[in-house]
Amino acid sequence: MVFLDSGFFIAYRNKRDEYHEHAQYLLAQIINGKIDKGQTCDYVLDEAVTRVRWKTKDPSLAAAVGRDILKSPFWTVRSVPMECVRDCVELYAQHPAEELTFTDWVVQWMAKHYGLTQIITNDEPALKCYERLGFKPVQLLENHAFQQWRERQLSKR
Repeated sequence: MVFLDSGFFIAYRNKRDEYHEHAQYLLAQIINGKIDKGQTCDYVLDEAVTRVRWKTKDPSLAAAVGRDILKSPFWTVRSVPMECVRDCVELYAQHPAEELTFTDWVVQWMAKHYGLTQIITNDEPALKCYERLGFKPVQLLENHAFQQWRERQLSKR
């Protein structure tokens, strides 16, 4: 299974997002069962809704992202337990050189707690940290890079 970070949810819903095409592709992979059912958490929902509102100035799009996260049968939204919050406060303090937000620490804790090895994100500083922490992060590609990747995949057939 895979943990879905806010960048995935923002990108697949917002057609103007620079990662939209790759997020749409990954969504199709999840829907078709080629990627196992995803996991996410309420902190990611909060971050995604807040970032969409801040970035697009469109509260209806932000609410739509929140509803998508809550209602989809293709992933599970988990509540962040207090144990996670306490642990992440300590991790945040113990690793000041890591470029992770508090929510990023929560993401890695939740992924580890639920036995997930992959995290889909477009957050470049978090990608490097997730790798150092033993995860196999999946980086969302910008639209132009994703198109080039798709062309290479199609030419191999």
